[in-house]
Amino acid sequence: MPLNAIWTYTAFVTEDKLPWQLITLGVITLINFLVTITLVVRWGIKDARLSHEMCEQDQRPLVPYSIDLVRGIVYIPAAISSVAFVVMLRPATAYTLELCMAILSCVVVGNMTRYFLVILGEPPLPAELLNRVPKRRWWCGTPCGGVNDTLPGVGLMWSKQPHRVTMKDIFRSNCMIRIFIVVFILVNSMQLSLSMFPGSVEMDQNGWCTSNSPLTTPGLNGALIFFSVWSSFVGMAGFGVVSGSISSVLDLQLRKEDEMGEEADDTLIRFFRVASQSKTVAVYMLLPLLLPILSCFPMGTKEVLLPVQGITVINYQMRIQKETTLMCPVYDREVCAHTLYSMFVSLGMTFVSIRNYRIFRPADISSERLLEVLARLNPIEETPSGEDLESDGTSESARE
Repeated sequence: MPLNAIWTYTAFVTEDKLPWQLITLGVITLINFLVTITLVVRWGIKDARLSHEMCEQDQRPLVPYSIDLVRGIVYIPAAISSVAFVVMLRPATAYTLELCMAILSCVVVGNMTRYFLVILGEPPLPAELLNRVPKRRWWCGTPCGGVNDTLPGVGLMWSKQPHRVTMKDIFRSNCMIRIFIVVFILVNSMQLSLSMFPGSVEMDQNGWCTSNSPLTTPGLNGALIFFSVWSSFVGMAGFGVVSGSISSVLDLQLRKEDEMGEEADDTLIRFFRVASQSKTVAVYMLLPLLLPILSCFPMGTKEVLLPVQGITVINYQMRIQKETTLMCPVYDREVCAHTLYSMFVSLGMTFVSIRNYRIFRPADISSERLLEVLARLNPIEETPSGEDLESDGTSESARE
């Protein structure tokens, strides 16, 4: 049944008629929601307490920027999981879940990218660190020694030969991530707008209700799905190069720390598990791609009916119609696909919240100390002193 035709429907209205499959999905979603909220709230309480103590001790007016980035990463699963649970009670809010997933997923990807790149510090340290990573065909797939498994074909242009990661590769990766953010939000916004456009409700020969809207054509829907999948692949390709290069930098520094034999900071470097943190980003990018797949499965039940003002087709050959009140099944293929998608979203957010709770420590400012460690392990040639510059200027003026 069209979602824009059942805004007033909630599962409480027909709770005695709901099939056990839908009740099971709702219970699973509720459990995942409670686990996610518990982990996020517990982490947030610790973070608030420790951040307050840190600000008082160090006389800071605000927490460091890295903590704000981590907070955005940790808190978002709770918001998404709550919307997914609401969809189980009010199916029409599935439109809100799709847009919420699009916007908040882009926020997580942006925060995680910024969090990784902040580790490299300020120039000229980033270029110096990247220049020391091993040569690889970075833009190729894993079988070819790269880290780009979503768009390995671009390796034929950008990684014909093994090379080190350059700042140009980082800029290119950031550009691909920005393309993902813009296109992904734009496509989901268009899908929401087109789905909300009013159309006539008809009942087919099998007793299922459909909505006929002049804006929702198969070609346009296919184009929007294509751009959604394409943008996800582009974003994952760019993010894979960023996370892979940062992971290689930290692995190289960890080996160098072991060779130096100092007690210093191998524990600190080991704490930044970039590969593990990157897996959560893959969840945000891959989950929205499930909905087009789930919409292809024949699902639905006619046990729950809802009166809707629509059109009954009397003669399908002559297209003779009459306006009447239709008793439409609520949980048809479209609604069931969104309901099942909401359950998968809640599962994904539980997985993400568990990993975030283990990986990110509350009120952690070790990234600031990590910059000092990386700068110490990678001494950069000093620039000419003021006297040398002055003498060079004098000799140059003499030549003139």
